[in-house]
Amino acid sequence: MKRLLLLFILSLVMPVSMAYSAQTVFTPRFSVTEDFTDNVYLTRYNRQEDFVLTPSAMLAFAISNPTRELAISYNPAYSFYHNYSENDTFRQQAALTAGSGLGKNTRFEISDSFLQTEDPVSDFQTADPAFQEDFTRRKDRQTYYRNAARAELSHQFGPSDSFSLAYAYDTLENKDPGLEDNRRHVPSVSLIYWLTPRWGTETDLSFEKGEFEESADFNNSIGRFRLTRVFSKHFETFVQYTHTMFDDKGEEKEDYQVYDPALGFTWKMDQDTTFSVSAGYFIRDLEVSDNESGMTINGDLGKKWTFRRSAFSLTGSSGYDQSYYGAENLGFSKYYQVRGNGKYEFSRHLSADIFGSFRHTRYEDLEENRKDDLTSVGSGLNYRITQWLMARLSYVYRTLDSSNEEDAYDENRVMLMFSVAPAQPIRL
Repeated sequence: MKRLLLLFILSLVMPVSMAYSAQTVFTPRFSVTEDFTDNVYLTRYNRQEDFVLTPSAMLAFAISNPTRELAISYNPAYSFYHNYSENDTFRQQAALTAGSGLGKNTRFEISDSFLQTEDPVSDFQTADPAFQEDFTRRKDRQTYYRNAARAELSHQFGPSDSFSLAYAYDTLENKDPGLEDNRRHVPSVSLIYWLTPRWGTETDLSFEKGEFEESADFNNSIGRFRLTRVFSKHFETFVQYTHTMFDDKGEEKEDYQVYDPALGFTWKMDQDTTFSVSAGYFIRDLEVSDNESGMTINGDLGKKWTFRRSAFSLTGSSGYDQSYYGAENLGFSKYYQVRGNGKYEFSRHLSADIFGSFRHTRYEDLEENRKDDLTSVGSGLNYRITQWLMARLSYVYRTLDSSNEEDAYDENRVMLMFSVAPAQPIRL
């Protein structure tokens, strides 16, 4: 939370002239949520049910003019457990984003996202594209804290050419003494340069330093180069190469390098629909053990397919990952996953949504060679009762099928929420 306050103070040093001719909006929201879960501790056996009542408030403030913007939101809440009151907990989420033009083609941006919760399955939102989603297993309802901060300086020196410097800092702190706290520092540099109107390049370099409470620290260096060939305003192809060097500072993990060439294409079918696919083959060159290899496939099958009253998206990917910064420190992994979601508007007041995801992960650095299949499906109904009052009823089924039986579980959740908020942000 201290980092969030620091970035808030930094944002206040923007010139006072921003207040003149700026657009200022304020959005308050108050809500009450009743959750039912049939597996409060996410166990395979001896499942326990509970109802959780959570009143909350959200205050969001945004101010902007043509060259600067500042947005702040804060969402405090308190969870009351009906059967297991020892889990009653204060929750909070906060976010800050700010940007300022330092010149005609130069811009500075900062962001920070903070979460405090005891819910083992949380949707942590952050503006940091390098932030790693946590697919590992959290087994209790003790409070934990996550924070992701990022600062970036970018400069555009041509019609499509740009250069940027960035620094990201993420932390995870757990009240559970059985889980390990960690910190991640990631300075990075990026360059986009077009040799001709038809040929373009992208270069990304990053250095990642991982710090852990008990495990050995490590350094992770990643470089990526992409060459793009444009055939028309709708179609382009590319070839890229990514190189990773992992250097463990202790004796727990084995050093390695990853060689990852790939090629693909992007097809912009219309203004709202883009079809992008890439395929490659990676080789993990371990210092002592035998090498490992596998396919890498990434596909975005229409990120925003919109119809008259509905929208649908579907994405899929496979390759390798590094699971070091979640509830469990599990190391290098191979995975494949697919996700989809859709929304349909029955009327101005009633809408429905549906989503589903599946991820298979194989953790290569563990002695038992653990395999996890994580599946989530759900749907919801949204009804605007009045201009200020909204109701939502949703259902989520989540299951983890693991080769380690102690980690496997499945859970059904039903949520009913009533929220009071203006239909449009309030202009100040």
